Amino acid sequence: MKTESDYASLTGGGFKEDDYSSLNRYAAYPYHLLFVILFALISAYYLIPAERRGGKFLLLKSTSGGHIRLYANKVLTLMAMTFCFSIICDMGEIVYIRQKYGPFHRDALLQSSSVFRDCPYDITVFDAMIGMMAVRVLVSAFIGVLVMMLFSSFRRNEFSLAIFAAYSIAEYFFSVKISINSSMNYLTAINPFYQAHTTAMLGNYLNLNILGYPVSQLRASIVILFTAGIACFCIGALSFSIKFQIEEESLIGIIMTRLRKIFSFTWHTSKTGVFETGKVLIHQRKAVILAVYLIVIFSLGRQALSPITFTKADDAVYHKLVHHIQGKVTDRKLSYIESQRAYLDDLITEAHSLGNSAEDRSRALFISFEYEEKNGGLARLESQRDAVMQKGNIPKYFFDEAALEEQFSDINGDIFIFLVSGLALVLVLTGIESYDAAMRPLLNTASIGYADIRKKKIRFATVIAVIIFVLWNIPDFLSYFRIDHGKNLMASLSLLMVYYIRYQVSELAFFALLIFLRFVVFTAIYILVIKLTRGIKSQAAVTVLGVLAVILISLVCYILRVDAVTILLHLFSSGR
Repeated sequence: MKTESDYASLTGGGFKEDDYSSLNRYAAYPYHLLFVILFALISAYYLIPAERRGGKFLLLKSTSGGHIRLYANKVLTLMAMTFCFSIICDMGEIVYIRQKYGPFHRDALLQSSSVFRDCPYDITVFDAMIGMMAVRVLVSAFIGVLVMMLFSSFRRNEFSLAIFAAYSIAEYFFSVKISINSSMNYLTAINPFYQAHTTAMLGNYLNLNILGYPVSQLRASIVILFTAGIACFCIGALSFSIKFQIEEESLIGIIMTRLRKIFSFTWHTSKTGVFETGKVLIHQRKAVILAVYLIVIFSLGRQALSPITFTKADDAVYHKLVHHIQGKVTDRKLSYIESQRAYLDDLITEAHSLGNSAEDRSRALFISFEYEEKNGGLARLESQRDAVMQKGNIPKYFFDEAALEEQFSDINGDIFIFLVSGLALVLVLTGIESYDAAMRPLLNTASIGYADIRKKKIRFATVIAVIIFVLWNIPDFLSYFRIDHGKNLMASLSLLMVYYIRYQVSELAFFALLIFLRFVVFTAIYILVIKLTRGIKSQAAVTVLGVLAVILISLVCYILRVDAVTILLHLFSSGR
């Protein structure tokens, strides 16, 4: 064990027993990066989007200094601003915590605090604070470069904001969920939220396997921040130089021109449906949103088909036993349950007949373990059998109640897929009317009439909504199909022991009502989006209102712990 003298030559001090509540509060402060992100977004808006909206973009890009130099100046300006803002935020946090919780004991070893016992660096508290301030400055610079790259790469500001919001939410989720002991701990080195957190960066001893060499997470994070920042700068500079050229003479410009010619048939067509499809999916790039949504649904579908796992051994044994007898009750299935009980009784009889030899004691221990492992699950199945057989004259079925209960109680999963599906619907359909605002007088005088044009718009929007709704229900369908493979569709849910269903509702009718309830909610969102697009005719405003509505519904359901399944269960039962 190291003592104070072992560190004296390095720090001039050593461990100091004291109250480190100030340091611990400072290390656990989680909101530093949030304010930096908001500041970077607001500042970047005035560097590119505001100038683009003001009609100054082409004028600025025709300066003698060139595009790359202009973009570099904008990026350096934003980096300098985020540098200063990050340092000001850090200093404000330090002053506030110092006044409220007391001194930081700057000359003490960082390991003096229990939070940093596993810190691999021989540094003082002051060194740690300065080092993390520098790391946060690098993270802030990377955020600024990333925001500038997105605003330069996409002409639609809301699309850039949506990508950045998705990136930030995903990174924050990973920073909370990923453990340093997991196989995915390498993601901590590319996570800005993790890198900006003092406890996460200095409170853990973690070496990452980089090409077979152990590299500390702090060094790996710094290198990745520099590399990713340079890559974002290069991509942003290239996009800034190419996307708004007055004359497209570059290779990428030529390729983009040819691609536009290939898909130009969507603009030059007399079929309104083809025109609307091309306008929304290709020219407004909403096909990207549908592609991302398909990837999410595919991932959830694969997860739904994965093997069922249980945290309790009794539930796992019960699932294994009931898997063989699901469906309508028959004499063969009842005999199977009796044979399993007879097998366990034979094991107990054998255990009582064993002697005291080493082999017999080993066999008795094995029998005891197997009996304890299987008896709980079998007892639950026997209780279910007795309850089912006591029901009236209704057809009797065996359900996998453990799997059904787990699926019914997955409220977070239902809310997540509703949130994703609702956002996909809103983001795809918000642009259906936005491009027509300047052409309204012309469309009103069209030979077929604007009413017919609007009907075809609604027809296209309805097709998209139906596709998204069907995709929404696919993971749930696969999850329920995995449980009983459709053997209990005609069975009454009143046979369930875990839920007290008072009405004779079949599983098929329950699922049909579940889909209908989801359809009602989805239709309400669809009608809201269509009404907003007609009334406001601003894609940005409709997008914000629609996204807020979907998020608000999801948040209310999450707080109340309710989804479509729980609503139906409470409707048909006397308790859950």
